Amino acid sequence: MFYNEPWFWTGIFGLAGSTITILATGTIQGRTQIRLERVRANETQVLQAYQAIYTFIALAERLLYPPDDNRRDFISIMKSYLEKVKPHLLFYPKEIRAILQTLEAQYQCLGDPDLIPEEPFEEFMDKRIHKLFLKLSELVEKRTEAILHKT
Repeated sequence: MFYNEPWFWTGIFGLAGSTITILATGTIQGRTQIRLERVRANETQVLQAYQAIYTFIALAERLLYPPDDNRRDFISIMKSYLEKVKPHLLFYPKEIRAILQTLEAQYQCLGDPDLIPEEPFEEFMDKRIHKLFLKLSELVEKRTEAILHKT
């Protein structure tokens, strides 16, 4: 019988090795392609999140400087936040989320008289909000620079 011949076993092992290599290479390349697509999709979402927060900061700077009607301006800013920034909240690092949550807490207290804010609204607007937006702007700029330029 031919299976007792050395050429048969050499051919079978060669064929089996080639087949396994081809299958493994195809599987690895397929998984790598899927991972690359996930990374691209995630990067797109992250960039959209940072575009939204840039727009939010620009709106805040436009409405708050110089101050006109603090209450109305703050409500306008926070409506923009709820619509455009909050859906992307998970894409921001902890420091940015903390600032955004401080702003949101003040907004919620403003809309519900049963809630007591950390500090009164007028004091918050006079002393703290500018510092919060300045810090937020710095953090966003630093993070965006790291994302776009991979530093």
